[in-house]
Amino acid sequence: DIRKSIRNKITDKNIMARKTEIEQSTRELLQNMYREDILKTQNLVKKDLKQWLD
Repeated sequence: DIRKSIRNKITDKNIMARKTEIEQSTRELLQNMYREDILKTQNLVKKDLKQWLD
């Protein structure tokens, strides 16, 4: 039915994840701001979180 088709299209548009890029300067600022917290978290959870700092 046409209503179901329209509803599905609207729902799909609302659910689709959109990845937005942040500016490099903003990324660097956030990485520097949270560097110590990331390193502490890395030690706490015993996981490599270097990708968060790259």
